[in-house]
Amino acid sequence: MKSFRIVLLLSTFLVTQVYAEKKITHWMTINYPPAYILSGPQKGTGMNDIAMQIMINNLNSFSHEVIDDVTIPRIMHFWRKSGIYCSPGLAVTKNQFSKTLYSAPILIMPPAGVIVLKTEAFKFRKSEKGVYLETVLKDTELKAGIMKSGQYGKYIDNLIHKYKKQNNLYQRVDIDQVALLKMLLSKRVDYLIDYPISFYINAKKLNKEDQKKILFLPINFTQNIKFVRAVCNDNDESKELIEKLNKLLRKKSFKIPVTNSLLNFLPIEIRGKYRKVNMKYIGVPD
Repeated sequence: MKSFRIVLLLSTFLVTQVYAEKKITHWMTINYPPAYILSGPQKGTGMNDIAMQIMINNLNSFSHEVIDDVTIPRIMHFWRKSGIYCSPGLAVTKNQFSKTLYSAPILIMPPAGVIVLKTEAFKFRKSEKGVYLETVLKDTELKAGIMKSGQYGKYIDNLIHKYKKQNNLYQRVDIDQVALLKMLLSKRVDYLIDYPISFYINAKKLNKEDQKKILFLPINFTQNIKFVRAVCNDNDESKELIEKLNKLLRKKSFKIPVTNSLLNFLPIEIRGKYRKVNMKYIGVPD
């Protein structure tokens, strides 16, 4: 009986020690729907929310704490600390931030494209490969609508800068995407430039009849896609986490739900393409 008690106490001690020695991963989220949805009836259903929850559920050799609603400057401050501090998903280029570690892609986001009236799509859809944006911007008979403060990716931003002095580029100062959609519907502009997720969310704010009148068209430039990655501070503990995370990313149990969460926020016209892209490239080192 005495030896049994010793074994039981030793087992309890070892289990307690294993638990106590788990390294804590601090996951930092941003209030940026639909990547992160931190409140309301859809709370926790953003693409990066879903990805983070799968990470927490599967990286069992770590314990996990979530710090919600963190700004980018605060994230950068946390990255200077010891321990493990990670964003579960940021749309960044590799090595964009110094002294940080990057996972393989957790999600592949589609680039900005062109939004048009369905009845006018023939003016833009000249190829199965997508809209030739420079050709469209050159055409002074076609008026574009954009956000003055918008950032649409290097390729598109360079084209906008190149043609911004033409009188066919309307730049809206206030950040009101719905107002731009209404300008398109009233034919005050001929097309808009926007990201498909932003288009999908803002189009939902229109009445159903107006929603049926507009269409998202991809542009003919595939290198403008965005990789979303987990980004952590650079230390040995974080390296261990990233190594285990990268193995998880290659599993279908990660890929399928995260891909589906993205498709929920994409226009139907491009869902098939980005289902294939994400299932192929999530977790693949680049």
